[in-house]
Amino acid sequence: AALIALACGVPICCFNTSGMAYLADQTCCYYVEEISVAALQEQLALIPARDTEKSKVCRNYAERRYSSYRF
Repeated sequence: AALIALACGVPICCFNTSGMAYLADQTCCYYVEEISVAALQEQLALIPARDTEKSKVCRNYAERRYSSYRF
């Protein structure tokens, strides 16, 4: 689901556990260090609802890193 979000231009917000840190860098992902719902809610509240530049960054990142097509 995280890669689909990136491909749609939606940044990822997740706990910094297991392999999540390998999916995307901090240009298109918001990592939460503390594993708690409250910490995740705090981070989500800081993310702008609509950010067209961030959407472009996420989409481009997904295309460059995960597309099977060669650009």
